[in-house]
Amino acid sequence: IEMNEREISPNWVIKHNIFTKSEKDKLDHLVTTSVFSFKLSRVESRINDINTSLKADGSLSDDDRLLLMEKRDLEIVKIKIAKKLGRIVLR
Repeated sequence: IEMNEREISPNWVIKHNIFTKSEKDKLDHLVTTSVFSFKLSRVESRINDINTSLKADGSLSDDDRLLLMEKRDLEIVKIKIAKKLGRIVLR
């Protein structure tokens, strides 16, 4: 993953003061972004499951109220994760 087909000459930095980023420098950001994207997809999946479950029956039982509270909490988590990823969440 970290191997390049071509090497950047050290003269870029020494002679020209040009600094370039390699894949190794971006790896931390890419891994973090991937983990948050996975978490966001899991949260959205659970929210969709709750929505499906709530639409199935018309009346609100105690279990439905618990699902609504869980959904509210998941929506807050969704917004926080999306903010870390720099994404906009539409409600």
